[in-house]
Amino acid sequence: MKKTLCLILAFVVILTAFAGCSGKKSEKEVIDLTAKSGEEAYAEIFKMIGSPDDYKGKTVKVRGEFEYADDEATGVRHYSCMVSSDEDGKQGIEFKTAEELDFVDYPVIFSEIEVEGTFDTYTLDGSEVQVPILKNAKFTEME
Repeated sequence: MKKTLCLILAFVVILTAFAGCSGKKSEKEVIDLTAKSGEEAYAEIFKMIGSPDDYKGKTVKVRGEFEYADDEATGVRHYSCMVSSDEDGKQGIEFKTAEELDFVDYPVIFSEIEVEGTFDTYTLDGSEVQVPILKNAKFTEME
């Protein structure tokens, strides 16, 4: 009986030790598109648009041209970082800073920027389409 109890106890101790080695990272995964070519970054953003659930909550870092568009129906201004691909044109990802900024605090349109934020999506009114966005984003204007 004591031998069986000792074996069970040893087994539980071993399982507990291995449970702490699950291999999960404690840090958030960062998808750094700044180190990729324009075509590679373009393709990755295309995948984000097609499979947004695979990217939600991950930190994304991207470099491209600053652009914005005003939604006349809602009055909302949307800021984005557009990545160029020689073959396919441009692909962009919208971003929103954690704090509200005045328009003058944003870079000059078409200037090169680097943006880092947490990937998420939102839906437009009356649509089921998930629009990708980098939330709590920070941007830097490149020189």
